[in-house]
This record gives sequence, structure tokens and C-alpha cells, in this order.
Amino acid sequence: MVDALGAGEQILLLRKGGLAEGPGGLTLRALRFWLFPTQFHAKQAGLKSTLARRVEVPAVARREAGVPATVELRFAATVEGAAFVTDLEDLKRLSPFHGWSDDLINERFFWRQPPGLHVWVLRVFRALSPHILTLTAAHEGCKSWIEVEPTIDPAAFQPVLDDASFARRWAELPVSVPLVTDASPAPSPSPGGTLASSSPALSVAWTTVSTREAAEQLARPLVESGLVACAQIDGPITSIYRWKGKLEESQEFRLTLKFPADRISAVERSVHEQHPYDTPEWIVVRADAVSEKYLSWAGTGVQADRF
Repeated sequence: MVDALGAGEQILLLRKGGLAEGPGGLTLRALRFWLFPTQFHAKQAGLKSTLARRVEVPAVARREAGVPATVELRFAATVEGAAFVTDLEDLKRLSPFHGWSDDLINERFFWRQPPGLHVWVLRVFRALSPHILTLTAAHEGCKSWIEVEPTIDPAAFQPVLDDASFARRWAELPVSVPLVTDASPAPSPSPGGTLASSSPALSVAWTTVSTREAAEQLARPLVESGLVACAQIDGPITSIYRWKGKLEESQEFRLTLKFPADRISAVERSVHEQHPYDTPEWIVVRADAVSEKYLSWAGTGVQADRF
């Protein structure tokens, strides 16, 4: 599948989500990511004949057999359009643009409730210098997302399809797949209708530092870079805690960060890289109720994680 995307043969990725996604199902955690050729659950019967012959012995299986296994990361992608399609006939009409067989479409469509499949329109980019990733147990299993070390430098990639070719392929889709915008990056299942989309949930995170200056040094780059929509500093506050077996009390400043939920990994990584503490407080919750206007503002105030 990764080879087909990397060759420009298809622009669609179909997903239902794996067991690791839990009861909440699959979410669009990032708008830019590496394409990882896992081949987990790889079955020739589930692919069209043009792709079935490309199925090889999975690298994970080689690792389990005691052979050091690596994966070559050659392609990355940005999500340009996304929808949750609940009409089985619509999915079959999309057949020329993806590699799944009709049998696999039927199987995954009805696996888990509600019936349907996530359809993502991907703009694929080829790495000028592929990255060799050594597999670990963290890369295994029935999951849609994994964390990998290499970051994506936009300057180190080139698009598989030029702008005109990609736009033409997208326009040829017989089913509407809405454009992903900064304010609405994640489609979700809904009880009725063929396509459903929703605004991203809002996350709120807290951390503490010893001085106001340190809080500002953390906050300003996060907002300026577009990772978070809002950073608030309050304090001093009194913190009472145990550290290395002793009861401690100190004056700290609390930093509150607000950002779309799909940015959690990027925000956490940036905070931990810049935080002056060895073991910083890092607590994130998802807001259950947020006004539409505020949620829209928070989404449009954040830069999408794209090339």
C-alpha cells in the first residue's frame, strides 16, 4: 500500500481503526506523518491483484524470528481531505483510487459500530534521503499510529505528484471528501448521512516552572509557532510535594495551554524539550464542553502540522 501511494498510483487511504484505538475508535492525530510499511495483518486476498503481489514477509515477523529487522521510511504524507463514509456503494465507487478489494471493504465496513470507513485524501512526499528505522516491540500490534524518532523536515522531501496532477486526481473522485482545514481536521462517525465531519476537540494542558520568566520562555514560542492557541500564566502558587523522599514546599508559576486535541503529541514534545525541570508536571485533559465560537477560534489560531 505504501509503495502504491509512493508511486502516485493512488491518493486514498482507507481505515477503520485497530484494537489499540479503544472504544472511541480511530482519530486523526496528525495532519502530517510518515508512511510506515507495517504489513501487520497483510493478506493478499484483501488487496487488488496489482498490489497483492507486493506483499512480502513482514519485518515484524522477521524480528520475532530472531533476525534483526529494520524498516525503510521513504514516504511521508499530509492529509488534505477526510470523511467518514457510511454508504457502502459510495466506497465501492471509490475503488479506482485505493488498493482494497471489495471483500475487504465489506469486512472492514461492518467491523465495529457504526458501519463505515474513514477515507483520507493524502498528498504523498518522497524523502530525498530515506530513514532506516530499527523495529522494537512498540512498533508492533494492531494500531493505526505509532511514535517514531525521525522528525519530518519539509526541505528534505519532494511531492510524488505535482500540484496539477494531485488536484486533477482529487477532482476525479466520484464521492465528495471535504477539505481538511485547520479548524476542522478530524472527521468522525455520525448516526446518519454519508459524510460526517466535526470540529476538533479542545485540549487543556498544565505545567509548572519556578519563575515567571521561565513560564514566558515556554509560552511565547508555543504560541508564536502556532502549536497552541493560548497560553496563560498565573502565580506564584504554593506547591507541596514529595521529592526524593522528602516533603518539599516551593513557589511556582502555572502555565495553562489550550490547543486542538490532535496537537497533543507535538505540544508535549515541544514542552519537554524546552522545560527546565528534569521531571516536569504535564497534565492534559480534553474539554467536554466548549463554545462553538471559542473552539473555532482556537482551531484557526493554530498552524496545521503540514509540509
